[in-house]
Amino acid sequence: MESLNAPAPFDAAISFLASHFNTDTDECLRYFNEISVCVKPGAVLVNADIAADRTSQTFPELMETRLGFYVLSGLPEEGRTAFPEMFGRDVAARPPQKAEELIKAAHFDQPVPFFQSLMIRGWFTRKQR
Repeated sequence: MESLNAPAPFDAAISFLASHFNTDTDECLRYFNEISVCVKPGAVLVNADIAADRTSQTFPELMETRLGFYVLSGLPEEGRTAFPEMFGRDVAARPPQKAEELIKAAHFDQPVPFFQSLMIRGWFTRKQR
């Protein structure tokens, strides 16, 4: 947020594949709070991040499918092996409900899911008025 050259507040904000790198929950909440401070009341936030419930019965199949796409894209075997190990450690990969809670806690309305592609999920919401 510090690198923005335009004066706030903004009418909208977009965060694509960024907040899941904040593995600390408090740090992730600070990230969404920084966005909230920079947008007008009623401004739209569009957010997309890796979000998956690792305790779900369907998670192993979801992970295997994602890894299959990595293989098709030419990812070496060591990358395919390393990805599940870093998932949840280097990438937060919170359950979707937890991601929604963090966004809402930063003074946004209940996020509305509008997109999912394997483990990438997208939401839109508005800053509370």
